[in-house]
Amino acid sequence: MSLALLLENKSEINVWAEEIEIALTDLIADDQTSEASCHGIHKIRQTIQPQDMLPISLVETIYEAAGNPQRKYSCVMSAIVRYRAGENWFEKPMQPYRLNMAGLTVVNNRPERWTKSEFKPQEKSRDAQTLQFKSK
Repeated sequence: MSLALLLENKSEINVWAEEIEIALTDLIADDQTSEASCHGIHKIRQTIQPQDMLPISLVETIYEAAGNPQRKYSCVMSAIVRYRAGENWFEKPMQPYRLNMAGLTVVNNRPERWTKSEFKPQEKSRDAQTLQFKSK
C-alpha cells in the first residue's frame, strides 16, 4: 500500500504547485533515530498543465517528521497544499488521515473525521477550486 496525493488541475490555465506542508498529531512511535518534529514540508515546485494530474508521494516526509521510526508507528496526518493559479496564491487544507506505518511502508490509512484543519493560513485563504485532491 502506498500513500500518494494526486493533484488534479481542472482549470484551463497552468497551476504552479509550490509545496505540501504536513503536521502529525497523536504520534505513537518507538525506536526513532531522531527527534520527531511532527512537521514537514514537501517541496513540489512544478507546473501542472490544464486538465492534467501530478502524483506526489508523502511517505518520506511523514517518516522524517515522525523521527525515522524503525518499527511500526501511527499518527494522524493533516496537510495543506500551497499553489498559484495565475497571479493568485492559494492554500488548500486536506482532510486528515489516520496512518499506520512501518518505516516507509503504509500498513493502513483511513480518513479521520474532519472537525477543523491543523493549519491556519496566514492570510485569508481563497479557494479557487482549481485543484482537486485524491488520496490513493
